[in-house]
Amino acid sequence: MRRKQNPNQTRRHRLKGHDYSAPGYYFVTFGTSNGADLLGTIEREEMRLSRIGQIVQSEIVALARAFDHLVVDAYAIMPNHLHLLIYLSIENADTSVSSVVRHIKGRTAAAYRVLQGDAETRGTLWHKGYHDEVVRDDRHLDAVRRYIFENPLKWGNEDRWY
Repeated sequence: MRRKQNPNQTRRHRLKGHDYSAPGYYFVTFGTSNGADLLGTIEREEMRLSRIGQIVQSEIVALARAFDHLVVDAYAIMPNHLHLLIYLSIENADTSVSSVVRHIKGRTAAAYRVLQGDAETRGTLWHKGYHDEVVRDDRHLDAVRRYIFENPLKWGNEDRWY
């Protein structure tokens, strides 16, 4: 008999035994608190960033300066989540998927708190946790890049989480 999972419990999804500071490509997704459209809007299949969305974009662009041996290959900022494809070029204990996510979330959450005087920016910016995938081969890498690039085109469907 299968035990029903608590909907408030985070499901383990990480690749067992994998070192997430090892060289390679990683596809990361994380969302806003309560799925709120805080990062911008989609208009005519194009993302229009809010002020906090612009700050998130600036932090993504600045990642290579913050982390040696990290390349941001592709990203998509959506109204209520973001996708990030990163490449770690060498193994480095100071640079891992979790340290990159912690960096982006921490810096942007701090900026969001500064903006909280505005009516549209009350509350917490990020949902707890994130989803990551180890990109295993060129075919998977191409699929992730395509998924990120086409993400705004899929907005507006029922679940609004692509």
